[in-house]
Amino acid sequence: MKKVLFALVVLAMAFASTTLWAQSGPSTAIDFINRGVEYFDNGDLDRAMADFNQAIRLEPNNADAYTWRAEVYIEKSDWDRAIADYTVAIRLDPNYAEAYNNRGYTYNQKSDWDRAIADFNQAIRLDPDYERSYRHRAFAYMQKGNFTQARADVNKALQLDPDYQEARELSAELQRRGH
Repeated sequence: MKKVLFALVVLAMAFASTTLWAQSGPSTAIDFINRGVEYFDNGDLDRAMADFNQAIRLEPNNADAYTWRAEVYIEKSDWDRAIADYTVAIRLDPNYAEAYNNRGYTYNQKSDWDRAIADFNQAIRLDPDYERSYRHRAFAYMQKGNFTQARADVNKALQLDPDYQEARELSAELQRRGH
């Protein structure tokens, strides 16, 4: 009986603390980032942006806050602001491979192939097993007409993740082009 009562008390306390947090809202940068990510995942970009902005106000040296805000800018096709936020994230954390990859992706969106490739090179130096960097770099190389390097990169992406659909599609595109 005591164990059941104890379990009920623990559950009630957990529910009360969750309810209190939900009523009072987030208070730390991490709280705002986490809620912003939920909004982002649900397609509520304006609320996500507001939470990422608040996270940056609370903790201006948080690279993740800038990275997530850049993701919102990407969804809005605001490439220059996305690049600016990824650049801040990289300044704050020079070993942030995903920020380099994502900034490279954004440069790809602007057809700035050389800057994109430079960022993918750095992302790969920092995380040689990050298959997305190889796939994105392959796309940039393909756009520049360097099909040999594009094929090598797409093959590496597929070696790292054989189920990576975007890499499979790029491989098929290279095959259609005779490479």
